[in-house]
Amino acid sequence: MRVLFVNADPSVAQAISLMLKPSGIVIDHTCSGPEALKLTQRRDYDVILLDLAARDIGFEALDLLHHACAAPVLALGACHKGQERLRALDCGAAGYLARPFERTELIECLRAITGHSQIHKSNAPDSPMLRRSQVARTGAFGSPPLSSAAWD
Repeated sequence: MRVLFVNADPSVAQAISLMLKPSGIVIDHTCSGPEALKLTQRRDYDVILLDLAARDIGFEALDLLHHACAAPVLALGACHKGQERLRALDCGAAGYLARPFERTELIECLRAITGHSQIHKSNAPDSPMLRRSQVARTGAFGSPPLSSAAWD
């Protein structure tokens, strides 16, 4: 599987790449939305991981990529409440995963979005570089439905 990761921080891209490599996932990285669009025109990707927190990336890039390329977009965000998640889905994201997340959560989201059952589940440890806050993940694939209190 080939994934395009759109994120402004190369160290995060490297951590994601190392995290997914044992599962046979190849990561290409770019730091901007416009460059991501160029890459999707030159190569077919199975999925695009788009970090919504990056300054020049965000929702505009999500909307552009959703309409310009065939690959589904998995939005990565920092908000565990529903508003950002709902906006991402409304802009065309196939899914949303809030940071911090476990390696297995990311792999399961990729599998669900792409239908790639051949993604290997390895026993590689999760990367501590992705744990930037104590915010709990909610609303991603496989999680229970959010209660009405969680949307406030």
